[in-house]
Amino acid sequence: MRYRKGGVEGEEGRSNVAIAASIRTSKWLIPCLVTFRVVSALFLSDTYFVPDEYWQSLEVAHKLAFGYGHLTWEWTEGIRGYFHPLLFAALYKLLDAAGLDSTLAISVAPRVLQGLLAAWSDFHMVAMAERYFPPGAAGWTLAVYLSTWTNIYCMCRTLSNSLETVFTVVALRHWHWPWTTRIDIAAVRRGFIYAAIACLVRPTAAMLWLPLSAYLLVSCRTRVWRILLYCVTPVAVLSLITSVLLDSVCYGRLVFVQWSFLQFNFLNDLGAVYGEHPWHWYFTAGVPALLGTWLPVAAIGIHMSDWRHKQLAVVSLVVVLANSFVSHKEFRFLLPLLPPACLYSGYAVHRILSTNQLPKHVVYGALVLAAVPQILASVYLGGVHQSGTTSVMRHLDKHALQLSDSGRLSELKVLFLMPCHSTPLYSHLHRNVSLEFLTCPPLQASETEDEAFFRDPNSWLANRADRGRIPLPSHIVLFDVLQPQIQIWLDEHGYIRNATFFHSHFPDGRVGSSVILYSSRINS
Repeated sequence: MRYRKGGVEGEEGRSNVAIAASIRTSKWLIPCLVTFRVVSALFLSDTYFVPDEYWQSLEVAHKLAFGYGHLTWEWTEGIRGYFHPLLFAALYKLLDAAGLDSTLAISVAPRVLQGLLAAWSDFHMVAMAERYFPPGAAGWTLAVYLSTWTNIYCMCRTLSNSLETVFTVVALRHWHWPWTTRIDIAAVRRGFIYAAIACLVRPTAAMLWLPLSAYLLVSCRTRVWRILLYCVTPVAVLSLITSVLLDSVCYGRLVFVQWSFLQFNFLNDLGAVYGEHPWHWYFTAGVPALLGTWLPVAAIGIHMSDWRHKQLAVVSLVVVLANSFVSHKEFRFLLPLLPPACLYSGYAVHRILSTNQLPKHVVYGALVLAAVPQILASVYLGGVHQSGTTSVMRHLDKHALQLSDSGRLSELKVLFLMPCHSTPLYSHLHRNVSLEFLTCPPLQASETEDEAFFRDPNSWLANRADRGRIPLPSHIVLFDVLQPQIQIWLDEHGYIRNATFFHSHFPDGRVGSSVILYSSRINS
């Protein structure tokens, strides 16, 4: 058997191709992927991660579909595109038309839909791995990808990053690579279409696709004009027209959200109001968090690949560097780089096993040690950690149903005394009732409402009537860390503890270990 850097030849190489083909054509692959993602959507994606999975998608979709809800300041400033929430708004409309728009369906169906889209991209992940590396690496690539905690934890959530990653995988599956001699214009066009959709979902996706497109055009010098004429130009023009028309109709005025997004996050770096990190954060914390125990395996795979197959690694490095110039950083912003990283990890495992560089039992043992902590982390984070804020919404929904049955729904008035956007809202209650929370538009006041409240909670509550909010709420939701500070006010105004929900083993600042629901005595 002969080996070469970047590929495997010989009998074992051919057997690996057969194995990969059996994986791709197996009748069990798609059902297993769908089952895995639906289970993840139902049981491992119902905890709180970041506000955007509700407030930049489901809450917007709920207002579009049902006419009531709340839009955050980004949607009045025109820096968010409607392409992503419209997907869930369409789903809500279908549920409504079918008479299936229960609160349970409204809160769960979007995650299931995102899970199905993730399963679709998982299948394309296998095909992408077969085209980029020797087909024998495809099975290991999928195994690494599906055992990564960030994949399990994020991909079924209704984040724009998750949908962006879905279309990134599908686009990479159709992308033309320089070691492919024949240029299939139709396949290249499909790659550009899915890449454009990824950019519609999240404009920052362009940081990945601009260098990849430039490399493609340089490597295809003899066909560059055909690619520009039949692929790049029509797809770019059509996607921009679609974006402008879609967003302008939804906003009710002419907007170009890509420019507004670029101006806010990059040119003016106003995202820093949500927290700043040093320039090296993605290298020292973001990428290690993204990959976890698979990071050294991915590094080995990059080292083992030849210079042509390092293209995705180089482009990924460019994306990380570009993101490093922005003050506000989150590891989920790198989620579209997870598939390429897992691609190199799968190739490393394939090469090590194929070349017998280490005893197989040592390799398999190391793989178990790498995968098990990630799976356990995803189960804990997705099923236990920060679960109180969604649990309290389910409890409120049950109470709302009781009030609705007795014709007293209008009595439900909930005040959330928590850091702003700590809970979902109408997307998890689905009733047009009064839900009041502490707002935090960063550019509209010297001090946001939640900052003013936490600076002096009792003064804020005492002055509440002076701001035109005279009626006391029927229910108050807060974290346990706040309770000692306002207990006297709660007692004076007749509130009693109604329920307590576990939230986190790791309370942090204003976010406590439990969520407490108080109700007035007449509503208890």
